[in-house]
Formats: sequence, C-alpha cells, structure tokens
Amino acid sequence: MTCPGFSSPFNAITEAVFGYDTRERLRIVSGGEANHWVDMTDRNQWKDVGFSITKGVTVGYEDFKRRVENQYKLGYERGMEAYGLPDNTKTHFRKLTRREATRELRNAIKKENRN
Repeated sequence: MTCPGFSSPFNAITEAVFGYDTRERLRIVSGGEANHWVDMTDRNQWKDVGFSITKGVTVGYEDFKRRVENQYKLGYERGMEAYGLPDNTKTHFRKLTRREATRELRNAIKKENRN
C-alpha cells in the first residue's frame, strides 16, 4: 500500500521529536517490493469518502455508517485493482508528487508506462 507523504512542518516535527525522517522512510518503502501495491496516492478521493482526521467526528449513526461503507467500497475497489495486476506493479498509482513518491519511483513508473 502506498501512503501519502507528509508536509514539511510535519517532517520537521517528527524528525525533531522522534528522530524519524518520514522522507527516508518513504524512500525505503517505495523502493521495496510487494506482491501487490494498493494505491492511496490520490488523497482527495480518500477524503471524499470520509477517510480524514480533519473531517471531524461523525454527526450520528447514519453519517458514521455512510462513511464506513464508502471507505470499505473504495478500499475494496483499490485492493481488487492491485490484486489484478502482476506482482510488484506500481504503474497504477494515480498521483505521484514529491510528497507521495520519491523521484526514483516516479521515474521508474514513467519508464514502465512507456514499455
């Protein structure tokens, strides 16, 4: 699964407090291999279904139920998409910016898409 990158202030805080470089972790993870990569790079799509800390607490049971069902549906669709591709394929990632992927990964995917 790919996870969205973090903003510069968040990187600075985690590095100062925990000694943890989120960009280095992104390089390690995205440079590795996996049987199937689930794309989560288009963060706005995930926010639209309620997968966001900043969306706030649900208004009630129906709102909660709607968000969970939408999150499940999107996650299931993305999982099935990844499962249908050859192992370790990353070409289906929708949005690869500096925050979501390393330069090496973006270049490798561009190269894969040309072939």
